[in-house]
Amino acid sequence: MPDLSLKPVHALATAPTGRFGATDGTAPLVMTAPPEGTVLQILETGAGDIATALAGHGDFAIRPCAPGQWFAVADAPLDPATLRKIEAALAGKADVIDQSAGRVRVVIAGANVRAALAKGVPVDLHPDVFETGRTATTLCGHLTVTLTRTGDDRFDILVMRSYAAALWESLIEMGLEYGIDCHHL
Repeated sequence: MPDLSLKPVHALATAPTGRFGATDGTAPLVMTAPPEGTVLQILETGAGDIATALAGHGDFAIRPCAPGQWFAVADAPLDPATLRKIEAALAGKADVIDQSAGRVRVVIAGANVRAALAKGVPVDLHPDVFETGRTATTLCGHLTVTLTRTGDDRFDILVMRSYAAALWESLIEMGLEYGIDCHHL
């Protein structure tokens, strides 16, 4: 029997890349599919500081997704031993569910990113209202996403893996008016 070697494939490996839409010389939007890293869903079961418990286990961004629930997102994959350490650090405070294989992150940035997202996101993304670091679980078109503002003109979007390609294509359509460069990291 031949050796079987399975290799993970990014959910957006076959998604369209390149420049789409307007080419009038203005700075386009830029959309990237970062390498699949770590996404932990943390469900609070008692009082505790989630960020402190995760310190030393990776470079996590903590994003609220519902009352008493957070996503801890990191660029690097998480090995099973570190996951067990995180679970131990949060024991009695929170339950940890590894969503790394079930969620995909898409980053979209550019001067017109709010205008493009406004075509499908029913959240006020004005910088005075939706500040850097703010997160909302919302719709993007017909898909449920977790949207986080990570910079002046930059947003991270978490989506269920099975909907990643649909989100990617919807974001391309939203960005056509401004031009959008799409690529994988």
